Amino acid sequence: VTMSDMTLKELLNTAKSLRTEKQLLEKDVKALSASLEEIKEQIRMKMHAEGIEQTSVDGITVFLTDITAYNIADYGLFHDFILKEGHTGLLQRRVSNAYVKDLAKDPRFLEKYGTVPGLVPFAKENVNLRVG
Repeated sequence: VTMSDMTLKELLNTAKSLRTEKQLLEKDVKALSASLEEIKEQIRMKMHAEGIEQTSVDGITVFLTDITAYNIADYGLFHDFILKEGHTGLLQRRVSNAYVKDLAKDPRFLEKYGTVPGLVPFAKENVNLRVG
C-alpha cells in the first residue's frame, strides 16, 4: 500500500506514529549530544593533564585546536555598525516571519512602506497535528 492509496484515517495514524517516533529520536539525539560533549570535555581535560595536544589511540586521532567565537555584548552598537558599514555578512540570512507579521499590523509602517522592501510573500499551507 502506497501512501497515496491510504485513507485519511490511515494517513493521520501514520503521521501520528512518525511524529512520536521523531520526538523520541530527537530526545535520544539530545541525550547523545550531551554525553558526547561531556566525553569531549573529559578528553580535553585528560590531554591537558598529560600535556599533549594530539595523539592516536586504537586508530582514533584526537587533537586540540583553539577557535575564537563571538557573543554580542552591545546589540545596538553591533547593529549600527552593520547598517553604517554594510557588513551584512555578519548576519544569517533568515527572515523572522513573526516580526514581519507584527509589522504588517502596524498602521504607521503600512502607511509608510506597505510591505517590507525586498520580501516576497508566499502562501504555505501547514498540516497541524494534535494528538490527545
